[in-house]
Amino acid sequence: MVISDANKAFVIEHEGAIDALVAGLLIDESNPRRTQEAGDELQATCALVLQNLALSDVGKGPLRSHPSVMEALRVVASAEGGMTEKARQYASGALFELD
Repeated sequence: MVISDANKAFVIEHEGAIDALVAGLLIDESNPRRTQEAGDELQATCALVLQNLALSDVGKGPLRSHPSVMEALRVVASAEGGMTEKARQYASGALFELD
């Protein structure tokens, strides 16, 4: 969905999409989804989507201005917050584009 630049605008324009992606990063350790089956896949997928959005001029501004995106990506990029190496890599890639 967010590989094509044409689709990235739709995601950014959808109210609540960025909030949902941040929630999918599962940075709150008390979140019950964090320990459920495929929680690590959810985190990695959301980090990948945010990275793809960060690679686009359409996504950079909204992600930078969102109150919790940068902080959440920093948590996932860390060894403590990232549940898998892929999630940490995607979060780091997004941060590289946004910083």
